[in-house]
Amino acid sequence: MKRADIERIIKTGSVKQKIKLYMTDTAMVSVDPSILEFIELEGKLLAKGTPLLTAKEKDTLWESIKERKDIEYYEEMRRANKAFLLFMDKLKLSAAGIVATYLIIDTVFTKYAKSLDLSETLNDLLEVYPDEESRKKAYELAALQLESQGLKQYEAEGNSWFEADGDRYYKRLAKNVGHVNSFNQSIKEYHTLLTAITRKELPLKPYIDWLIDIEKNIIGVNNEIQKRVAFYEKSVKPVKPTLISYEAIEVAEITDEDITDFKETVR
Repeated sequence: MKRADIERIIKTGSVKQKIKLYMTDTAMVSVDPSILEFIELEGKLLAKGTPLLTAKEKDTLWESIKERKDIEYYEEMRRANKAFLLFMDKLKLSAAGIVATYLIIDTVFTKYAKSLDLSETLNDLLEVYPDEESRKKAYELAALQLESQGLKQYEAEGNSWFEADGDRYYKRLAKNVGHVNSFNQSIKEYHTLLTAITRKELPLKPYIDWLIDIEKNIIGVNNEIQKRVAFYEKSVKPVKPTLISYEAIEVAEITDEDITDFKETVR
């Protein structure tokens, strides 16, 4: 918002415009508390304001809310904002959960990929031993050292070799894919609800921008998870449960009744 527009609203804008400006400043701090600036006065820290409004300007806006209809309008926005923050925290928790799950899946993927490379390297080395006895000793030594590395030992028709233990990684991967599906469902539901609120009850740019950014991040994490699941499925077998992408999840449309219930969660 341009500085000239802010000053115009403070001086000559309607009370509703002033309330919206006041709440926009509040939303900016809710999204990013680090933007709040402070000054030191007589050994105490006092709020100086934000890049949008100074503390004095916010006080001026607050003091303009006097008429009953304006107080009621502010109270409606305040309740919607309080409920928004409640569900914003829920969305953040689910988003943190899917990121943590991605890190687990990435670790599983990395270990599995290393096991594949290691098994190929070992098998190639075993092939170059000049005689069966030395090859057997090398195999037994490798088996003792690499049991914890996710490799399986195979013997058939006098030959011995190693393979990556795909099933070992499959169990952890499949379990966490289920967690991803659950987190995606929660995130989509919270995001849909909050998006509807910003359209109908709380049209504040900081919240609208935040919802756009967090959804982009979630989709990005989902894409990285899909790459790792696809690598496993290509080399071993399909992962069950199937990974459901964030975009493919369908949730119920938010109604006016839902929004009323949403605001009733707080007073």
